[in-house]
Amino acid sequence: FEKDVRAMRFSPDGQYLVTINSEGVFTLRDPESYEARRDLLGARTEVLDNDIWFSSDGRYLLSGGLSALRMWDLETGEQIGGTFPNASGFHFGGNDGPHLVTAADDNFLAVWNLNVDEWFDIACQAAGRNMTRDEWEQFGPQDEDYRATCPQWPIES
Repeated sequence: FEKDVRAMRFSPDGQYLVTINSEGVFTLRDPESYEARRDLLGARTEVLDNDIWFSSDGRYLLSGGLSALRMWDLETGEQIGGTFPNASGFHFGGNDGPHLVTAADDNFLAVWNLNVDEWFDIACQAAGRNMTRDEWEQFGPQDEDYRATCPQWPIES
């Protein structure tokens, strides 16, 4: 175990221990041996006493710092999407699933559904169509070929 660990938290399912060192690097560790499994790619925090939450299924981690909130895929160690906007104040929780509430300085509240498995359905409902090929290139999974994301709508030809 490194001597410069400044913060740590165990996942609720007991699969991970995450540590943050003095440089703000997040490392996922075996919870029994403390051996490093992987660093979260590009993860840095502005504060050493930052907030860390694990999803109940142990698939994701949400980290909060002074200026940004980020969500991580624990299997790959990669960040999911960008940072959450309007994150000057936040609350994490929810009785009907994982949610994040962010508040901007002007008291604007946004509720974010953190259940990644529901994101395509939410996008389909909001857009009323499939993603275009250009949208897929920009926002879709980078390791998958273009496909219909909304089975109820025709695919772009």
